[in-house]
Amino acid sequence: MKNLLLPIFLVGFCGLSLSQDYYQIKYLGDNYSAQTIVNAFKSADFCGSHFESKRNKIIFDDGAIVELKSKVELLNEGVQILNSCVISDSINYQIYKWSISSIGIILRGNELDKKTNPKGFVQQ
Repeated sequence: MKNLLLPIFLVGFCGLSLSQDYYQIKYLGDNYSAQTIVNAFKSADFCGSHFESKRNKIIFDDGAIVELKSKVELLNEGVQILNSCVISDSINYQIYKWSISSIGIILRGNELDKKTNPKGFVQQ
C-alpha cells in the first residue's frame, strides 16, 4: 500500500505545480462566486489576449474584475506561453463587458462605455 501511495502523491503534486494560473481575480462582483469564475476560466481560451509586460483586465457584467497575467509574469512563474498568444503592450485592446453563461462558459458582450468603467478601474 505504501508503495502505491508515493507515486500517486508525486503525480498529484506535479499536476498541481504545473497547473499555474494565467489570471488573477482582483474583485468579486455581485453574481459570480470565486469558484464560478475559476471553473469558467478552466475551459476558457484567452490566447491572443495576453500583453507582453502588463496585465489585461477582464470586466464582468456583475462588477468582477479578473486580470490576465502578462507574458513576463507567466515566464517568471515558469509557465510557457506561445508567442502567438501574446499581443504588444502598445495595442489599444478594447474593453468589453464579459459574462458567464448558465453552463459556465465565458461570453464576451458589448464594448464598455468609458463612463461606466468600474470604480478604481483605469484603462491602460
